[in-house]
Amino acid sequence: MMIKDGSMDLSVSEFLKYLEDRRIDLETQELLSVEEANALMSKLRALLEPFRYVVDEGIPREEKSAVASLTNKIKKSKRNNLWRKRKQKRIAELLAKDHEQFDQAD
Repeated sequence: MMIKDGSMDLSVSEFLKYLEDRRIDLETQELLSVEEANALMSKLRALLEPFRYVVDEGIPREEKSAVASLTNKIKKSKRNNLWRKRKQKRIAELLAKDHEQFDQAD
């Protein structure tokens, strides 16, 4: 708990008031905290999993190279898909503009 000059920090006191209002006891607080910590650790593991191949010394160089190559291919694919979408959007806008100009010419 953060204490400044003998008084609690405002956010801590608000949190304590929230817990008291909801009648959440210490065991429930601990259970909720552990569950959230486990969920956070699970998310972090999932996010850091791709880096395991790069950092781990026991993995052969060929496998690391394959992972890097696959990552680059995935990035290129996403980049190309975005480019195609932008191109299609530009073409659709140009066609709409041409139709509009044609209609105005009539």
